[in-house]
Amino acid sequence: MRKVIALITELLLVIAAINIADIWQANTNVIPRSLIHLPQVDYTQADFWLILKIFLGLHLFAFLLMQFKAGAWIFSDSRRTVNEIFLLIATYSLSALTVFIATTVNFDPDLMAGIGLCSVGLFLLAHIISALIRGVKIHHVASGLVSALFKRLFSLTGILVFILALTPPLLAYAFTSSRDFANVITQIRINVSGLFSTSHSYSLISATRDYRFNQPMQARMAPNDSTSLYVLERSGRILSFPYPFVASSQPEVIMDLQDKVGYVEVENGALGFTFHPEYGQPNSNSSGYLYLYYTDVRDNKQVNRISRFDLNTGASTDIIQSETPLLILNRESSGFHNGGSVEFGPDGFLYIALGEGIHLKEKSQAQTLRQGIIRIDIDMKGGKISHPVIANPINGSAQNYFIPNDNPFTGRSDIREEYWAIGLRNPFRISFDEKTGDLWAGDVGSTKWEEVNLISKGGNYQFPYAEGFESPSAKKPGVIIGQEITPVHTYQHTAYDRAVIGGFVYRNGDLPELNGNYIFADNYSSKIFQMPTNEENVEQAEEIARASQYAQRGISSLSQLPNGDVLVTTLGRTGAATGEVLKLTTGDPLETVEASEKAIEPIAISSDEARSIFMANCSRCHGQQGQADGPDTALLDVVIPDFSTPEFHSSRTDEALQKVISKGGYEAGLSPLMPSWEEVLHPQEIDALVNYIRDLKQE
Repeated sequence: MRKVIALITELLLVIAAINIADIWQANTNVIPRSLIHLPQVDYTQADFWLILKIFLGLHLFAFLLMQFKAGAWIFSDSRRTVNEIFLLIATYSLSALTVFIATTVNFDPDLMAGIGLCSVGLFLLAHIISALIRGVKIHHVASGLVSALFKRLFSLTGILVFILALTPPLLAYAFTSSRDFANVITQIRINVSGLFSTSHSYSLISATRDYRFNQPMQARMAPNDSTSLYVLERSGRILSFPYPFVASSQPEVIMDLQDKVGYVEVENGALGFTFHPEYGQPNSNSSGYLYLYYTDVRDNKQVNRISRFDLNTGASTDIIQSETPLLILNRESSGFHNGGSVEFGPDGFLYIALGEGIHLKEKSQAQTLRQGIIRIDIDMKGGKISHPVIANPINGSAQNYFIPNDNPFTGRSDIREEYWAIGLRNPFRISFDEKTGDLWAGDVGSTKWEEVNLISKGGNYQFPYAEGFESPSAKKPGVIIGQEITPVHTYQHTAYDRAVIGGFVYRNGDLPELNGNYIFADNYSSKIFQMPTNEENVEQAEEIARASQYAQRGISSLSQLPNGDVLVTTLGRTGAATGEVLKLTTGDPLETVEASEKAIEPIAISSDEARSIFMANCSRCHGQQGQADGPDTALLDVVIPDFSTPEFHSSRTDEALQKVISKGGYEAGLSPLMPSWEEVLHPQEIDALVNYIRDLKQE
């Protein structure tokens, strides 16, 4: 019984040390920065639990081994306590090395140092308290510890333990200061962690063989047409293909809106499209109607437009002339957070997802349309069904649609009647479950959380005063409009998982194990996930596949065709036709991998493309002119450098800039919030970014 009590006490002390160290490092530097410069490291709750499991597992083994050799720890025995502490230090070092080498957890030197110091401190405290309870004088306790410590320290095992204890901090320092060493460790971590990872359930193959697109945003079929696939490119082109695709297939350009879309960068461009439910019906006046959401970026102005086009008018130029605007919304020029989906619901009304970037932010939602989902009657049925728009939004115009009478905020003066749901930051992709009619949205988060939401009539999803299940700095308003609703699923940002792409509920395809599950993705990591739809809160989604292009080249949409096929679009490079339309399958993924690698072979990078890379990947934090004034700058608890100052450029070599871009902030001794881009950008692109940053210097 004494052995069991001693073992439980030892493990509880280790658990307490890990939790104390976690709190300690969150509030101050465990390792003084005056002693050594180390980066600030953020780790997730899942990382913390993995660290706890590794430490407990190895310490349990070590304590059991010690009990087998020497019996239970007698807490008041100085010699045995010193032996326990040396065993503790050795096991702590092995645990830290396991975390460092065998996992992909962000290794936090402050946390590891805190665990070591707290563990030793708690074991010493347990010894002192036990000895005092037994009546031993405090000076005898101290002298006994010092005597036993010196005897052990200068023994062979003591020297070996001391050397082992130095290994984790020395490796961590080498990892942050030596690129070659970091490369070796990173490769080891990938190889070791890969031994314990499961293979993906599915793979992706090209749905268009060797044909590549100029940043495809969405692929879908039209109603009443099961033989054609329509693909929207970011520049404003819509292409039509026979489907299934055959080798001899050539695209037909249905319409080309590039002159109206204008300059494409950041999150601008053609964002989403859909067809009228009566498309293709000969007797319908709406048989040729297509609805498109795009940004118009010309003459240093940005305008968000949702318009109707009539594909029955003939040639592409005639189709463009047929544009009938529904919404014209002026906005500020950052280009971020437009939203992007336009989808018809089973009720025949058009639902449009709008991001919080459609300003004016200082105005209320009674005056503007932004950060929510709106529902409008584009058929203008009138009567008991809908009524005309009363007034234009303050930042633009609203026309050629009515407002359904059963919208949740009809008749209110404190919010526009178009809204179906509010409190969403950037609902880039939404979709309806064809069986239940439920509306699902992937809401792109800020610096920490991504959300999957089940959208309810009149729902308030609480942005900007809540993200995920946390409350950021924004103050909660005194009067709440709508019903507050929390997300069904959230996931925390990592270096690559950081931009959710909403998908669809899978129904009636050739992959029955997915039936009824919500399929979605992450743009940056290009991971595809599935999760159940019958749970109020889903803690963990299952990764089922991954595309081979990442970050701003990554996934832009997922859709299910009427025949059950699941299509995924990946953007590819800016300024080069390397985007893909992929099909989810259980088949061999080699076709896609080989084609993708062939498609993104290095080419010369122009100054315009370098600017596009910077604007797409860097400007959210660094600002459009590199002046540390991006839309997310204020949300980051780190100092962002100002690329416009001569001081910045005189203090950094080109090699240093290349390292921090390619390897990320952690390996350069900076914040890990700066991700690594070497798996995303080619060396030529990184070099072009360095040159572009140099050109931002102002004398």
